[in-house]
Amino acid sequence: MKTNLSNSLPFYIPATGVYPQLYAPAASPLAWTDLDASAFGARQHLLIISVINRSGAGANSYAFRANGNLLNNEPIGHAGGVLNLTNDLCATITVLTDEAGIIEWVASANTNTEIILLGSIG
Repeated sequence: MKTNLSNSLPFYIPATGVYPQLYAPAASPLAWTDLDASAFGARQHLLIISVINRSGAGANSYAFRANGNLLNNEPIGHAGGVLNLTNDLCATITVLTDEAGIIEWVASANTNTEIILLGSIG
């Protein structure tokens, strides 16, 4: 089967080893907070991100959603859309942005977290 690349979705892949930080290691938000990825496209697209728990000790749970999406993916007491990471572990996930390229996120503990953009589609 042939793929017509001229009709494919636009995508962004950083140069090898140069992955931009969407969130530098800092305290995680305990309420839904915007995370702006519009620098990589002010449109709706699918982000491929790596989330790293940099807490130094203990676990943290994270939830992500498109900006304005009212799904209740709170990291405490809910299983859907949630990452549970112990210290210095990471996970790669995909998150759909809103039409402006923004997502929201929340954590269960106010500990250091790093979020890196691995790529985007759309």
